[in-house]
Amino acid sequence: MRSVPALFLAACPDPGRLRAPLGPIDLQTAIHRIHVVEDREEMTLFLSSGAFPCELPSRLSTGLEGPSADETLADLAVAGCREGSQHLTLHLSRPRAFEGWGGTYQAIAPDTTDTTDTTDTTDTTDTQARDRTVQGTYYGIEEAFLVQLDGLIRGYAAYEDLVLTLGDGGTVQVDPDTDGIEGGLAFPTEGISGTFRSRRCPTDQASMLDLIEATPLELLCRTLSFQ
Repeated sequence: MRSVPALFLAACPDPGRLRAPLGPIDLQTAIHRIHVVEDREEMTLFLSSGAFPCELPSRLSTGLEGPSADETLADLAVAGCREGSQHLTLHLSRPRAFEGWGGTYQAIAPDTTDTTDTTDTTDTTDTQARDRTVQGTYYGIEEAFLVQLDGLIRGYAAYEDLVLTLGDGGTVQVDPDTDGIEGGLAFPTEGISGTFRSRRCPTDQASMLDLIEATPLELLCRTLSFQ
């Protein structure tokens, strides 16, 4: 059985704990990255029961293709596709004019694309929802099985899994600290809540978040079941 490789050991002490559909999670990973999109700042926050680093392994220095990429995807399948694994990916957004990330972020449905509407309104609640918003996806693996990848490399593939798109009604509370981002979240409809303490991934180089966004775990774990 392929063990979790050293490059996928989390470095953040006590990333937090969540209650989720497949049971409680002692987080092994809480990492985030911040980037600017026009007049807004965006944060991708990844919380997981698996161990993931910010840094891509050095063997990917030539890019996300070829044998080195295949081996890394196998590592990703071990860390992310094990039976009982649970992952939460959140996308937070706020106006650049705001100072700091502290505050409450209201969940919006995936088809809500206009977060910068400046139309006058007397509904202050709606205005605040546009100020700080969050969208997200939960992915849990109920059953998994071993698969062979590229010869002797082995990983896991999902047999039964659960994907939830986090909709209206949830909130993420962020309280910035000097080392990263910490706070709490509650998505009552989906049965997800808890606290987290995240470390920031650098924006001047490719990170594990790039790989996860390019190859979402729900896509990877399902695709491997056809190997």
